[in-house]
Amino acid sequence: MCDFNEEGSLISDNQFLPTLPKSPGNIYQRYWRWVHKAMYFKTAERNEIFKILDTVQPRRVLDFGCNAGYEAHRIQEHSGAEVYGYDLNEHALDWGRAEFPSLHFLDRLQYPKFDGKFDLVVMSHVLEHIPDPEQTIAETIAKLNDGGHLLIVLPQERIRGDCNFDHVIFHSLKNRRYVNPHLHIIRHQRIKNAVASHGMVIKDLTYINWFPPLVTSHFRFLAAFSMIALCGSPDPA
Repeated sequence: MCDFNEEGSLISDNQFLPTLPKSPGNIYQRYWRWVHKAMYFKTAERNEIFKILDTVQPRRVLDFGCNAGYEAHRIQEHSGAEVYGYDLNEHALDWGRAEFPSLHFLDRLQYPKFDGKFDLVVMSHVLEHIPDPEQTIAETIAKLNDGGHLLIVLPQERIRGDCNFDHVIFHSLKNRRYVNPHLHIIRHQRIKNAVASHGMVIKDLTYINWFPPLVTSHFRFLAAFSMIALCGSPDPA
């Protein structure tokens, strides 16, 4: 298993975030549900992910860092795949099991023992929280079937946390001191190098932007919100 941030939790920006006491956690949970429905940039990001699902057509998917399972549930609804979610946040997993009974949730004890393979592993807004992203990428690639794909979504920040300032606020309130849960700013070259060491390439690269055009194939420094990288085996020559 990989190491995680200093708070001992693998946390995904775009789902259920900090490991808060139950009542505040539920408030933040509802807040992020609203963000997913109301914010145009999250809608654009989700639509691009759906396009990738239509292309890859996975039968079994792992959402690595699923938290309460909001995105895992949308993946299941759109693709019809069997979807698993893994996270360290027990409160989020308990909530997700009650809210989305059709999903398969794995906790920190179950995940290492699970010997199944996946056609697609999704890591959405996760790697920026983890001290060693390359190690985590290696471990998730090991969970793929032959010909499987890795889908990585990352914030494209200029200063750590500038895409999720509310996340910084909630973590700082929780810890009663300033905490920036984003440990890295990760660009496409770092992902390219990480997957190349496992015989994979970036097969599709898309950027979601704060203002139009919302979707581009190139990085716009001032406009970028997130990067979506689909990684897989290179096409035959």
